[in-house]
Amino acid sequence: MSQAFITVITGVLVFVIGQIIVKFFIEPANEQSKLIGEIFFGLTYYRNVYANPGSARDEILDKTSDAFRKYGSQLKGTTNAVRSYKLWETLGLVPIRANIDKAVGNLICIANSIHLPYGQTESDIEAGRANKNDADKTESLLKERKLFRKALCQNKVYFLILFGLWPLVIINSHAASLKEDYELSERCGKKCEEAFKGAYGNGMSSSEGSSMFSNYVNHYNKKLNKCFILVTTTSISKDKNRDFLVMKNLFDINENKEYGGFAKFTRSIKPNDCRLLDKVCSSEQEWEQLIKPFMEE
Repeated sequence: MSQAFITVITGVLVFVIGQIIVKFFIEPANEQSKLIGEIFFGLTYYRNVYANPGSARDEILDKTSDAFRKYGSQLKGTTNAVRSYKLWETLGLVPIRANIDKAVGNLICIANSIHLPYGQTESDIEAGRANKNDADKTESLLKERKLFRKALCQNKVYFLILFGLWPLVIINSHAASLKEDYELSERCGKKCEEAFKGAYGNGMSSSEGSSMFSNYVNHYNKKLNKCFILVTTTSISKDKNRDFLVMKNLFDINENKEYGGFAKFTRSIKPNDCRLLDKVCSSEQEWEQLIKPFMEE
C-alpha cells in the first residue's frame, strides 16, 4: 500500500470525523447562540407591548405573544440539540442549563400575559412590572456563564475529553485541504491525459525518415495553483548513422501556454534549445533545475 494512498485515506477519515464534530456539536451550539441574540432583540423591541399588557391593537398583541412563545420553544429545542451540553457549559461557552429552563419559563409567562385586560388598576400595573422583571431576569440568565477556572477544577474529566476532541477539529481544516489538493491533482492528471492523447495519440508516430516516441508527466503545483505537463519526445532517424533528437516541452495545461523547451541530439555537447520563460540555459542539468519549482512543489 503506497504512502500517498495511506495519506489520502487518513486525511479523508480525519475530515469525516471533523465534520461529525462540527455538525453534531459546534453547529447546534452556534444555532443556540444566534437564537439568544434574537431573544435579546425581542426583549428590547417588544418592551413597550409586554410592559403594558393589553394596551396595543389585537394584531400587535398576537404578534408579540406568538414571538415570545416561539422564543421559549426554540430556546428549549436548540438547547436540547446541543450534544454534550455539560461540557460546553463547563467551558463557559453556552448558558447554564438550569438558567435556560428558567428563561424558557419566563418567556412563556410573558407570552401568556400579553393579552391581559388593559387598565390602570394596581393589578394591571403589577402585571406589566412582572413582565419587565421576567424580561430582565431572562436576559441576565442567558448572559451568565460558568467561570472557566472554577469549572476546570471541578470537571477535569470533561477537559480530558475536550483535549481529545479538539485536535480533530483543528486538523479538520487541514484534512479538507488535503482532500481538495487530491481532487485538484486528479483533475490535473485527467486534463493532461486528454490533452496528450489529442496531440500525440498513443505517443508513437512515424514518417519516411524517422519515428517519434512521446510520453508525458503531469504535476499540480499547489503553490502556483497551476497544472503543468512535461512532454518528452524522442525522434529516431531510420538512418542508423544519424543521431537521436530528444525534445522536452513544459506547458501550463489550463492556459495552453508553453513555459519552456529543451532540445538536444544525443551525441551533441550543447543543446539546440534550452530555455524557460525569460531564462536561457546551456545544459540538460540546468534545464532540469529550472523546471523543478514548477514540477515538484
